[in-house]
This record gives sequence, C-alpha cells and structure tokens, in this order.
Amino acid sequence: MIAAAASHRTPASSTGAAMQPSFLARIWTIEGRLPLPEGQTAQETFDRLRPMLRTSGTAHHQDGDTVQFRKTDPEAQDPLSVFDHGTLRVETAGDAGGRVLHYRMVSRILLLCFLAPLLFLGFSQLTVFVGRMNAPTAEDIAKAEKEQKAKEKKMVTPVQNPVDKFLGAPAPEKPGKDKPKPKAGQPDSKKYSPTPAYVFACFFAILYVFGRWLEARLVRRRMARLLGTDPASTSEELAALAVSH
Repeated sequence: MIAAAASHRTPASSTGAAMQPSFLARIWTIEGRLPLPEGQTAQETFDRLRPMLRTSGTAHHQDGDTVQFRKTDPEAQDPLSVFDHGTLRVETAGDAGGRVLHYRMVSRILLLCFLAPLLFLGFSQLTVFVGRMNAPTAEDIAKAEKEQKAKEKKMVTPVQNPVDKFLGAPAPEKPGKDKPKPKAGQPDSKKYSPTPAYVFACFFAILYVFGRWLEARLVRRRMARLLGTDPASTSEELAALAVSH
C-alpha cells in the first residue's frame, strides 16, 4: 500500500528541473509527461497507478505529489521489469493550471544495450590490431614457400581415371596448388576477421534503438490506460481497476 508522508510541497518549476536527466543519463532513462483528467488529484492518480506498483519485487514510497519506486528481482511478466527505479510526480503545467504526471524511469538494461556495440567495436579493432601484429613478413613467406615446394615434391599426383581421360576431363592437380599465397604485411583474413564483431555491434545497436522506443511507448500506454486518458482503454481494464480499489 502506498504510504503517504506529510511534507511541504516543492513548486512545480523546481521539481520539474530536479527530474531533468543529464545528457548522458538520457541514454538509459525513459521520461515523459501525461496530461491528467481535469480535477484529478495526486492521490487519485497514484491510486489508479497502484496496480502497476503493487508487483512482486517492487518497493515504492509516496511523499506528497511524488512517488518513488525501486525494483529488486522483478518477475518476468512485470510491465516495468526492465527498469531499476523511477519517479512519478504530479505537476502543474503552464499558466492554465492543468495537471500532468511527469515520470522518469532508469534502466540498466538499456545502458548495457547501449554499451554493447561499443564493446564489440573495440573487439573488432583489437582483432585487426592483432592480425597486423601477426602478419607474415617477407622472410616468413619465403620460408613457407620453400617448405611448401619441398612438400609438393613428395606429393604424388593423383592418377586420372581412364574413363575421365577418355571423356576429355582435365587431369587432376596436386593438392594445395590453388591455395592463395599470403602477402607480406597482410593478416590472414579468415583467422583475424573483424566481421563477427561488426555483426554483433549492429545487432545490439538495433536492439537498443528499438527497445528504447518500444519500452517508452509501452510504459506510456499502460499508464494512460490506468489513468483513463487512453481512448483505447477497455471496459475490462476499468472494471479491474475499480475492483483493485
């Protein structure tokens, strides 16, 4: 149950400024505002949002027009499971006197998805660097070619089948004849390829962009439905909300 604490209320302008995340914090922060129905108080707003906060692993505390929550090992079906903590605050918007719900939620999962592409890009550059460090020199190539020629002399050319010879098929070649020769200063493109790291970097970049957009949309839509400001709210959801009260 939401515990209300009697305390003085801070002006909306200062509280709004306090909730503004820094430029870097926006990477892992979801923030937005929802207009509230006319005449709806802060207590009524938080009572409507109670089903979203009364989930396993969620602790929350109300202080006047502000509710702060924190999650510890939330369930998978929790609609806010990707967020670690957040703040909900009812504020006055503009000179008209309308009220809005200002929400700000922080997610370490979003931060990890943002950092993962940078990590794999670092792996790709490390792979390129190691490949260049281990690239064969002219002396190594000459020595390898000398050893290869010695092996080829010992190799026996495969005998061509008489039927293939009669049909005009080309004679078989010695194994390894078509093997590409390494060049001095160039790393092995198969052994030191940065392509896998680039693929994972792109995957997590797409996951971050899509996940951030999707989570922001889902959170806003769910709160709008609980508050009754979403026209898509169904009678079943409103009935469930009434029962929870």
